[in-house]
Amino acid sequence: MSGQKVVDLGCGYGWFCRWAAEQDAQSVLGLDVSGKMLERAVASTNDSRVIYNRADLERLELAT
Repeated sequence: MSGQKVVDLGCGYGWFCRWAAEQDAQSVLGLDVSGKMLERAVASTNDSRVIYNRADLERLELAT
């Protein structure tokens, strides 16, 4: 993952996002529809490379 930009769809409480950052990802974007899960993810993450956003994955459009 070193140097990669990672997107975690349905990130839940962010365990994969934190792991990707530990593996030296350049940046990590965690997306989930649940505000409660995102609150837990944010509270559990202490890395500025990891960003969480609320998104409906059925309507999600990512830039390529």
